Amino acid sequence: MDILELFIASLLLFLLFLWFFVRPMSVLVSGLFKKKKERTLHYGTGVSVIVPCHNEADTIEKTVVSILNQNLKIPLEVILIENNSTDNTYFVIQQLSTKYPQVVPLSIATPRAHNPISFSLNHGINHCKYDIVVRLDADTELAPTSIQKAIAPIINGDASTTATNIRLSNLKENLLTRLQGLDYYFSMELDRRSQRLYNGVLCCSGAMQVFKLSDLREIGGYNNQKDMGEDMEITFRMHDKGKVEMTPEAIAFTDVPHTIKSLIHQRAWWMKIGIVTTYMHKKKIGKKYGRKGMFGLVALPIKVFTTFQGLIGVVIKLIGALILSQTNTGGDFISGFLWFSILHIGLNLFSLLTIAPVTHSKQGLGQWYLLPIYSLIYQPFLAVIRAYAVLQGILLILRMKKIYPSTTSADYVK
Repeated sequence: MDILELFIASLLLFLLFLWFFVRPMSVLVSGLFKKKKERTLHYGTGVSVIVPCHNEADTIEKTVVSILNQNLKIPLEVILIENNSTDNTYFVIQQLSTKYPQVVPLSIATPRAHNPISFSLNHGINHCKYDIVVRLDADTELAPTSIQKAIAPIINGDASTTATNIRLSNLKENLLTRLQGLDYYFSMELDRRSQRLYNGVLCCSGAMQVFKLSDLREIGGYNNQKDMGEDMEITFRMHDKGKVEMTPEAIAFTDVPHTIKSLIHQRAWWMKIGIVTTYMHKKKIGKKYGRKGMFGLVALPIKVFTTFQGLIGVVIKLIGALILSQTNTGGDFISGFLWFSILHIGLNLFSLLTIAPVTHSKQGLGQWYLLPIYSLIYQPFLAVIRAYAVLQGILLILRMKKIYPSTTSADYVK
């Protein structure tokens, strides 16, 4: 083994050590030794929950009921904003306002070249009457303490906004949803909980976000550009207001795609708008930004790695097998790749089990037996989708520079 091969092998081992040992161990240690704080709901007058609704006539009541069943001792309003629906969603939410006095029905049509979700949310923000704002997607269902747990860091002044712990409401539908259960387990309990340690939370999922109303109005609300990831983009800007927290105790449930076609569409779209969003904030990459500067210096550069994580894993196994086959161990390339694949599965299993004692939702943990499929097929498959979506995002950015040369970051909130 020459010096170059030794250097490459050492670098790969170091990266594996950081990713598969340091990350889960940091989550475990921080979870075990986290100081418990008494959370007293003393801030402001109540909570405004805003929910954009597009063709949700058949399902929106289930979401509303889960909101109204929250364990809260302060007033709560539920603002439902119908937007460009082709069914009778607005009629349904009007009926819900009669049935449940806390429901406020609104309707607005999104102009062309605007993000309908952002446009709806900004309309809802303009009608909020309470100091704390919780944004939910229309297919989100909440555990009874979800809002109470989610708003605590905001109320106590520990954060400017908070990401929550998103799980699946259709986990057991088929093999694909079970694999996504594993995916969400790692994403929420490992990725975002490790990001919070250096204030590097990249995205507070739109399934459930929490803000102060005053902050939302001060920054101008959500970005209305149609090709922008509104939940990620507002997360980026909220780093300027203070710490962006991840509250794993606040658990919300959402439906995930149950077919490969719908999964491809969802993940490609997420990645494409994520690339556009990151581009719009490109000046923050590698610079001191946000609380203690770690968001720009660490979190955004790491995003490049996580975007291609599955493909990088395959490349690492190929390089490792190639180096191993050229040593005097007598192994060939195929057997080397096999051993590295087994190691990959083992490392994922180590991560899964290491964080298990401090997880706030065990959902996904029970799918451990799918780790071989998850590691060797599911992750590389998603990485290929992301790589294709990155190219789409770059092409979109090139077109946007001609179409939207002076796009602002936020507007339309009074």
